Amino acid sequence: MAKEDLRIIKTKEKLSSALMVLLKTESLKEVKISELCAQAKVSRATFYNNFDTVDDVLSYYITKFELPLEEILEKNVANLNLNDKSSLPRLWKAYIFPIVAELEKKKDEIYDVINEQKLSGDFYLAILGFITSTMTRILPLYKSQRDVKTPDEVSIAHAAGGMTNLLFNLLQTGDKYTLEEKQFFVYHLVFEQPNSFFELQDSKGY
Repeated sequence: MAKEDLRIIKTKEKLSSALMVLLKTESLKEVKISELCAQAKVSRATFYNNFDTVDDVLSYYITKFELPLEEILEKNVANLNLNDKSSLPRLWKAYIFPIVAELEKKKDEIYDVINEQKLSGDFYLAILGFITSTMTRILPLYKSQRDVKTPDEVSIAHAAGGMTNLLFNLLQTGDKYTLEEKQFFVYHLVFEQPNSFFELQDSKGY
């Protein structure tokens, strides 16, 4: 796939950054394209050359600009050895740590957005959708090493919802914890703790 022209990337970055400014005071549904263009200092024609809707700008912010995880995931999934029990923890770390690091890097900007949008807002739902998508890709690998008895959609909803809420709450703690501590908390609660529970079940023959 050909790389995007640098000018296109910069334009998309300007629009996505401008959207984050607007989301500090209004909901995604309230943001008008004209208002977004004015904030980013680009024309409507330029907007439509890059995006179709304001929702598309938010999706770009999360998946392409602020949380560029596709390449990391593809690389780690491709190198995963399902016969090696240590491979799955490495994959989880490769998935979780960059998400936490990217959110931490932008925590001051995102904190105000979270306070405005709340946990039921469009920004939250967009993050939840992104994490749900990546959880969907990782679940088959997890199931290859663990006997998961619940339907896939139930397992994914539980894991993605819990992780999204945890990430948002950690963002709201500000500088109370270091980046490394936040990464450990997410990894421990999302991966290590459930694994310990499964191992306990296995040992007791549940």
